[in-house]
Amino acid sequence: MAESWDYQPGCSTFAAARLENLYQAAGRTAASDPAAVDEMRRLLATELDVPAALDLAIGTGGGPARTLASVLGLS
Repeated sequence: MAESWDYQPGCSTFAAARLENLYQAAGRTAASDPAAVDEMRRLLATELDVPAALDLAIGTGGGPARTLASVLGLS
């Protein structure tokens, strides 16, 4: 049985800020980090841990952030 979600205005503001952070990180020219991409894929595939994958992508920037944006259909 699916649970309903309560709407909270602050959540959409937080989500918009995280998305902007991801786009800014994707714009960085940092070299691609295959280990970071592999870890993001593991987080998504085994744990569905999108927040942790976002943290990793935003912190690493460059290629990993672009990869995550693509995987999530945000690019």
